[in-house]
Amino acid sequence: MDLTFAFILILITGIRGSRRIRHADNNDMYEIRIYDNAAPGTKATLNEAFDKVMRESKNCYAQLDTDVDWIEFNSDFNMFLTIAHVPSTVQLTQPATLHLMCSSHKMQSVNFSIHVTRRNRHPPKFSKSDFIFYVPSVLKPGFEVGKLHVVDHDPIIYNSQLGLSILGDQSHWISDKNGSIMVRKSMNDLKLYKPIKLQMLAIDYGSPQLFSIANITVIPVSVSQPQNVRVNIANTEYQIFEWDSPEYGIAEKYRITVKRQGVTIYEQEIDGQETTALSTTQFAIGSDYVFIVTAMDVEGETPSDDHRFIVIKDDIQCEGECSDGGRPMCFYGKFHKIEQYRDRSGLHCLCWDGFNGPQCDVIESCPGERSMEPFGNVNWPDTAVNNSAFIRCPYNADGIKLERKCYWDDKYGHVTWENVSASDVCKKQSSILVHLGVLANYAQKEAQTVSGIVAVQRFLDTILTFPSFEPNSTSIQSYDTKVAEHAAQVIDTIISRNLSAIPGNISNIRSQLDNYLHRFSKRIPVPFTLESSREGLHFKTFEWHAGLDTYPTTVGRRCYVHMPKSLKTDNIRIICMRNTTLYPIQEGDAPVMSIETDESTAMPPGTKALIGLKPLHQKVNYTCAYFDEKENGWSIAGITVLSRNFENGFVLCETTHLSLFTLLPESLFETQTDWWGIAGNIVPIVSTFLSILVTAALLLLIICPQNHNSDATMIAFLSTILLMHLVHIVLLVVPQFISLQQYDIQIYILLEYFILLLAILMAMMNINIKHRIRRINQDFQAEDYETTEKMPACKVLSAIILSTILCICSYCFNGILFYRVSTRKPQLQPVTVAFFATFVAPFVFFMLTAISYAIHSIFLGKNGIKKTPRWADDRENVMRELTSAAGTSLLVIIVLFTDAMLFVAKTTMLRNFVIAITQIGLCGALFIFTCYMCSVHLGSSDSSTSTGSEFAGNTLTKDRRKQDLSRDRLLDNTDKSASVSPGNATLHGFRPGSNAGYSTQNSVNSGFSSFKPPIDSIYIDEREHSGPLVSMV
Repeated sequence: MDLTFAFILILITGIRGSRRIRHADNNDMYEIRIYDNAAPGTKATLNEAFDKVMRESKNCYAQLDTDVDWIEFNSDFNMFLTIAHVPSTVQLTQPATLHLMCSSHKMQSVNFSIHVTRRNRHPPKFSKSDFIFYVPSVLKPGFEVGKLHVVDHDPIIYNSQLGLSILGDQSHWISDKNGSIMVRKSMNDLKLYKPIKLQMLAIDYGSPQLFSIANITVIPVSVSQPQNVRVNIANTEYQIFEWDSPEYGIAEKYRITVKRQGVTIYEQEIDGQETTALSTTQFAIGSDYVFIVTAMDVEGETPSDDHRFIVIKDDIQCEGECSDGGRPMCFYGKFHKIEQYRDRSGLHCLCWDGFNGPQCDVIESCPGERSMEPFGNVNWPDTAVNNSAFIRCPYNADGIKLERKCYWDDKYGHVTWENVSASDVCKKQSSILVHLGVLANYAQKEAQTVSGIVAVQRFLDTILTFPSFEPNSTSIQSYDTKVAEHAAQVIDTIISRNLSAIPGNISNIRSQLDNYLHRFSKRIPVPFTLESSREGLHFKTFEWHAGLDTYPTTVGRRCYVHMPKSLKTDNIRIICMRNTTLYPIQEGDAPVMSIETDESTAMPPGTKALIGLKPLHQKVNYTCAYFDEKENGWSIAGITVLSRNFENGFVLCETTHLSLFTLLPESLFETQTDWWGIAGNIVPIVSTFLSILVTAALLLLIICPQNHNSDATMIAFLSTILLMHLVHIVLLVVPQFISLQQYDIQIYILLEYFILLLAILMAMMNINIKHRIRRINQDFQAEDYETTEKMPACKVLSAIILSTILCICSYCFNGILFYRVSTRKPQLQPVTVAFFATFVAPFVFFMLTAISYAIHSIFLGKNGIKKTPRWADDRENVMRELTSAAGTSLLVIIVLFTDAMLFVAKTTMLRNFVIAITQIGLCGALFIFTCYMCSVHLGSSDSSTSTGSEFAGNTLTKDRRKQDLSRDRLLDNTDKSASVSPGNATLHGFRPGSNAGYSTQNSVNSGFSSFKPPIDSIYIDEREHSGPLVSMV
């Protein structure tokens, strides 16, 4: 049959095909292997060269030509199969030919041998079943990813020949014969640190063929594995690890991990620039340790291969620098030289017990701790080894201290505290609780005495002396809540009793209990809530933060508080008593609530707090009231009732201050109209309005007339007084309808500005008066003298600027003395350096200047009047008016600044009447002062504007002083009582003329006044030559 098939094949393909067959023959060693005694259907194994040919010709039709009858070629499976048992005595190698007929009339014949071998019993083996390769994503094609180690231990050579192939995605990786995995194409399209699962198949060429599969995980990374991981030294005291930086990428930091038997026993992170790490962990001697270095960056982590090492007890010695607390830490440096270990922190040493630090110069200490002991909760401070800590016993009032030692524990190799739980030095908490329980039962006795209450309170006072209740050490962690609750129970029992029913004087008892409640509240931490078991006494503390919104707070079942925003951070402490007779009028039917702050912080101006109290019954119309300590009674001032059924029975009120609050019947506060009080409120308004009218009239009196020079300083002075009183009347009237507390600081600065400006202007006017008097006294012979002030507008402007600067500085540096000046009770603040520098010092300086110049002007004026010649009557009048103005200015200073200072005082009936009297006196003083100043300026204006007249009121020439005397005066028998005509006499300061001299009523018109002189004003100047005393007829 085979010959027939060959003949047909030759006819089809022709001679040319036969040639191709002969041409295709080759001398390559192809063979198939089959083990002896193989059963029918056993697959034969092709050697590597034959297997390659068969893979390339897998689409061709094949025909086997051989003399062996127990094997054939199966074209369906493309493999050689046995069709009978392989005889064991058959020749080992027999020839055969496989004819391959492919498309396009191609034919190939492969000569091979059939090799009967021993049975293959050893499959290939990988060094491990799972391989993980961390591959830098920047590797280029052709670079090795990793290498797998696989071996076949079959002694027959051809049975141990291997073939490797990758199973899975092969688009990025290929493998070669030696087990290496290579990069096929770029990995930029792969996600970093996302594992890719592959498998590697290893198959041998024995018969039968055996194989092994290894799992491969390829992880693209941004930083490669640390290289050359090693251990420099590892003993029971310290270990030094080393490695090389990754070949690809930059590690931001490294993680050092030491494992033993798969359990992590040490881990440390170090900077990415380091390649060494020191561990001072005390490892046990052994050989099952694994060291791993993990390189980390922002993308992920790349661990190194496991490095196994052994911990030994190796005590190597070297020279180095250490303190007395240790010896050098040695390692193997360059060229394997033993030297002291050094890193960025410096040289390292091995420390003796109780010492620490790189140079062993730090003494170890027991860390501070809080412990729960039978004698209470105690906080132990840090204590150096071999020393003792001392604390006061929490419940001993006698200052007894408990000692606790810090020592070195050789067993565990660290410092530790001594156990003091069994100490009997301190009182136990249980004994205090038992004592408080006894007192609570005793306080509940119906028949109680003052001495019994005093005895209970004495022990309560002792509790506040315990170290556990000290105010400077109170915190939520250290506060003894149990003792505090039992103490609150005792207090509740006492204050809930009807204290009025106890015989004896209970006034001191009430005062002491109230004081104790507030002292007890101060010892409570913040924030905290404390209540008695009977729910009759509640304490609550919380923080009042500046500028933050607050939330309603319910204290117990009968008290409610909602604080406004604060300008200053403080702690709020609230005490709520369900019912008590501790305070006046209280009959135990209404709750009492105390609200206070640690720093006495008042509520911001213009804000109000909401308070709520729930009465025991609703039969009475209650109102909120606070306890006024100054009046020693209850008051409703500043309190407004908003609702009497708020949130199921609360009486809701708003208040402008924090105090002790309770509920009282409204009928207690119904009073008759206080007409004296009304009058006291109206009187300052009327007097202030009168001052405004008088000041405005005097201002018009100065400005309106056209026949004199206006004094700018005087105008500014009266204008400032007018503005100040306008502000006064606004503050007296407007707050009755609208609150001005939000403008308190601005109003205070404005009043301060008025006071400073008035002081400066008054000093300027008195200085001007003194200079005018001095100019008149210095030169009586001058033809003319100056009576007006030079550059008055500039001086007034300077005064305004100076006052403004001082007030701005006062505002910026908080030089404010009074707050709430728009209310009836201004609040006095501590005197600051800014207040003294911006107000007190300038005000005192200008006041002393004004007063000293006024007094000096008075003395100069009086002396000048005495020395004035009788012929200088006009200047004498000016000097008299200036002297009077200086004296009146003192009265103005006293009255004006008394009025200004009293206005910021607390509103009382006496203060209102004193202000009214002061303002009326100010009106009179201003009127007199203004009249004198106007008189001076009117005279100055008239004398300076008179022209074409022979008479000048302020000059006297030598010719007029030397004129002849009249005949009547020269005669001895002249009638001195007779009237003298203008033609017969000369009056000092006047010359007869048409518009000056004596009138028909014997009066004289001068530039300053109109008067009727007596005959004595006509005189003879004794120093002048009088001529003959006898007239010649």
